[in-house]
Amino acid sequence: MRVKFLLALSLFEVAFANAQDKKWSIDANYPISIGDAIGNDVPGIFDVGVNYRFLNTELLRLGVGINTSLFSGNVNSSDVDNTIDFQEKHWLIQPRIFSEFHLLGVQKLKPGVGLGYTFINTNLDGTVQNTSLNVSDTNNGFNVNAALSYDINESFFLQGQYDLIFNDNSRDNQKPLDILKLGLGIRF
Repeated sequence: MRVKFLLALSLFEVAFANAQDKKWSIDANYPISIGDAIGNDVPGIFDVGVNYRFLNTELLRLGVGINTSLFSGNVNSSDVDNTIDFQEKHWLIQPRIFSEFHLLGVQKLKPGVGLGYTFINTNLDGTVQNTSLNVSDTNNGFNVNAALSYDINESFFLQGQYDLIFNDNSRDNQKPLDILKLGLGIRF
């Protein structure tokens, strides 16, 4: 049994060797809404992403990727005149093109920038003032992204990302959405 485990572990390490040649990565992040621009400032639940790098030069790597995030929470308050109790969910889908920069002398640290589009689907389900609430809405817009990753080893990395989303509401003199994402990933 121990020999099988060590063999499997060795194959895993060989399969994920040579991070510089790896074109794909998957990441899992914790999304944090900065301010109250996402609905009633409900908490982030998860964010997952898949990236593919198709061009590698001495200065940068160019690629495409997509992330999906969920923000969800219960909004409630109760007083004599006003009773509110509903579940609020926001799904974000973010395709983008990005670039990671190679820093001379610092191979483990990779800053990056991205440009994309964000699709936001919002669902509210519950009651407001004893009236049933069941609302679904979409709110989309362009997205600018800044990222910084740190290679733990050849396959695994830590990362932080900042997304600024200029959605439909930001055109109506409302603030754009600010989202910070902290997580880890694997390259293969």
